[in-house]
Amino acid sequence: MRFDLDLRQATDGFREVLRAEVFQSAADVQGTLLSQALNDRELHVLIVSDRGTRGLDGPATADEVSTDGKQNWANFVLNAGKSKTEGNTGGTYGFGKTIAYVVSQANSVIIHSRTTHRGKTVTRLIAAAIGNRFVRDGKNFTGRHWWGVNGDGAPLPIEGAAAEALAARLGMPAFKDGELGTNVMIVSPDLGQRTPGQAVTFLTESILWHLWPKLVPRKDGVAPLHCSVRHDGVQVPIPAFTSRPPLARFVEAYQDLVMGEEASLTFQKRAIERSTPKKMTLGHLGTVPFAREQRAVVDDGHDPDDDESPHPASPFTNSAAHHVALLRGPELVIEYLAGPIAPDPAVEWAGVFRAADEFDGIFARAEPPTHDAWNPDTVDDRMEKNILRKVLRDIQRAVTERWGTIAPPPTKGAVSTAGIADALGHLVLGKAGQGKGRKVRTAPSPSHSAARPSLALVGSTVEIVDGLHVSRAVIDVVPAAGSARTALQVNVGIALDGTGLDASLDKTLHLRKVSANGVDFDVHGINSEIILEGTHKHRVVLEAANSGRMSVLWDVDAAVGVGEQN
Repeated sequence: MRFDLDLRQATDGFREVLRAEVFQSAADVQGTLLSQALNDRELHVLIVSDRGTRGLDGPATADEVSTDGKQNWANFVLNAGKSKTEGNTGGTYGFGKTIAYVVSQANSVIIHSRTTHRGKTVTRLIAAAIGNRFVRDGKNFTGRHWWGVNGDGAPLPIEGAAAEALAARLGMPAFKDGELGTNVMIVSPDLGQRTPGQAVTFLTESILWHLWPKLVPRKDGVAPLHCSVRHDGVQVPIPAFTSRPPLARFVEAYQDLVMGEEASLTFQKRAIERSTPKKMTLGHLGTVPFAREQRAVVDDGHDPDDDESPHPASPFTNSAAHHVALLRGPELVIEYLAGPIAPDPAVEWAGVFRAADEFDGIFARAEPPTHDAWNPDTVDDRMEKNILRKVLRDIQRAVTERWGTIAPPPTKGAVSTAGIADALGHLVLGKAGQGKGRKVRTAPSPSHSAARPSLALVGSTVEIVDGLHVSRAVIDVVPAAGSARTALQVNVGIALDGTGLDASLDKTLHLRKVSANGVDFDVHGINSEIILEGTHKHRVVLEAANSGRMSVLWDVDAAVGVGEQN
């Protein structure tokens, strides 16, 4: 299946086609800005297209009985608000059919669809607008307007070659041989105080944050949905999951939960079940913690310092991830449900809940027309209400058990130990006993430390640098009394249980940089030794590139340099 968006600025010739061949007598449409929009030199249109669907099938009129039960043309074009009852589909209320009119400042759209009807392929095109109710010749009118063919007072679409020709003049995406689908052109879309460029960015980012389960390739390497965005005919790429932290972590949780790919060692899976009147699995929850990640800078019109600016596409622009993405059959993100914030400010977590398919209808009925929440109070059936409440309650219980308690404070003197964990390592998130680890050295006891250099942790961070996930630790090294030469041994690995590390668990792990007092040393691999000269305190910066999926642990040891006396 393919889903495409194309935002274009209308040329003078294009606006003339709209005025002369589509929206004739636009000035007579009361309650819309259609006439003004068609004369606006800054007019834009947004074309929303799908392919790989069956198009808007069924009869072209609302009163004709469908022989196969298909009424999609009539329901989408003529009957706003009709509920869709098919299983595992996104629509339930049907009000989404009117959203194109709502986001149009002219309340006007053009619909172009190729489908099959009575065994034959048919192409249809019609324009429509929603204005104010009015009275004419003693009759009440709803304010809905159509431009197509007058079928004895009923609005009919232009069909066949005439529809194809007009669609081509309007710049609608063409259909390939045998291809079915629909184009909807929104006239004068409301960009929400965004520039056209910002609006296109917002669209691409919104696709990423809300449709990503459909964009994840399956085991055959093919994703169920392909999306594209264009701006004035120029392709705008959909960003990669990894370029929009923390989205890749939700994807990893989904891959572990639904596809069984075991993308992360720190992933936990939990069945959400009901025991009465019989045992039923209502869905599955997967969660994964990770080091807090630096957010991408995206110009989608949002200004974090301006409360009046448009909201960002990303739910996590200004906050840490502590949410569960709620999914059901269509696998579109219903909501990012907030849970407890991780007690360590350097840690985030992501979760995914996938409802069991046999209960899809229950979850669908709990959604408002905007399909952005599950609200048990909107469901009439008592059993369904209880199922929904239990699912939401058990999700919160599960994530609270993992992150809802305050982490104990570090023991006194912990910063002077030889093993220094990065921001994620404080919680020791690597699974214990995996791989061939080794124990890190412990700090010497005070009675034997007088003649040894001392180490003190200044701080640690996790950042994205040049596209790499980088763990950084800053330490101060104080030479031993009377010594002007200090040997510093640096090792990096994946934390096992807080006292052990194993570099083999992350094939991408390597030392990226070691510097002292602003001077870089030549390092490579996962361990290195450097010599610090002088009796003064040395500020040492350690950097290791890694996958970001597991906890990095630094094992640092200092000794009097060769040639010095203990």
